[in-house]
Amino acid sequence: MSVQLNLYIFLGIFLYLPLTAVTDDMSNCLNTSQTICAGTLPGANGFYPQYECTANLFSSVNLSSCDNGDPTMAIYWFWYDDVCNKNTTRNLFFAAVDLDNTFRCRNRSNTNITQEFCENEYNFTRQTMIIKNITKSNSQKYICFLSNNQASMNYTSAKIYSINISGTFPYIDLIQNE
Repeated sequence: MSVQLNLYIFLGIFLYLPLTAVTDDMSNCLNTSQTICAGTLPGANGFYPQYECTANLFSSVNLSSCDNGDPTMAIYWFWYDDVCNKNTTRNLFFAAVDLDNTFRCRNRSNTNITQEFCENEYNFTRQTMIIKNITKSNSQKYICFLSNNQASMNYTSAKIYSINISGTFPYIDLIQNE
C-alpha cells in the first residue's frame, strides 16, 4: 500500500509540474532604497530603488526591468554579488536586452551566471526579466541598468531586486501531513 501511494505521489509530481505555470506577482514587493554595494561602487552615489520580494519555490518570477521608454538605451542585467565583489559593472552583465528587444546571455567566465544557465532559466524583454523556475540555485539578488554602451552604466536607472524564496514543494507537504 505504501509503495502504491508513493508511486501515485511520484507520478502526480511529474504530471503536475508541466501542467502548471505558477507565476509570482512581484507587484507586492516592499519598495525600499539602498546604496549600491554599500556605497563602494565608484560613481554610484546615493540611494537607489530596491524591491524586497518573496517568491514561492519552483514558481516563475516576473521582475520589471529598468526600462524607462528610452529607445536609445539597452538594458543590462547583473547578478548583484558579481558587481559588489568586483566593485565594477565592466564586462560583468550576464544578460542584455538590445534596442530591438532581442536578448542575449553572455558567455563570460568572470560572472556567476553562465550563458547556459541564463538561456535555460531566464527570459528577457525590455519590460521584464522572468526567472522561469526559481530555486536556491538561482541568484536571489539582481540589479539592472540602462546604457547606450557596455562600458558605462547609467546608475540613475538602477533597480535592485532582492528575492526571498519561501515554501517547499507542494507534494512534500502532502506526504508529511498523512
